[in-house]
Amino acid sequence: MSLSAGPGVRLYAASPGTGVLSSEDGGKTFALAAGVETPLTVSASATNADVVYVGTQNGLFFSDDGGQSWQARSAPSDGAVMVSAVSPDDPMDLTVVVVGDGGAGRVHRSVDGGATWISR
Repeated sequence: MSLSAGPGVRLYAASPGTGVLSSEDGGKTFALAAGVETPLTVSASATNADVVYVGTQNGLFFSDDGGQSWQARSAPSDGAVMVSAVSPDDPMDLTVVVVGDGGAGRVHRSVDGGATWISR
């Protein structure tokens, strides 16, 4: 399970067997945010609780409405998006690690919300 906190009391959790969950009451209750299957990681913006990224076995998904809807983002490379981090200064600036079949991870950065990538 991966957990990420947005501003205030909003929390997001990624559970591969369940999906993406969100809480508006600091984790007392959670609701399923439909639309992303088999999430591995979740990262929310520290400055905009509606901006959320979810890494999956098949790529990266983005929401700008708090998980009500999701958009697939271009994958920086083949493999599972295992870790994603959103800059505390800019919700469109994110870093991900993609793990391929060989097990080696590659770090990628996007400054436009996952539309384009820079390999590190």
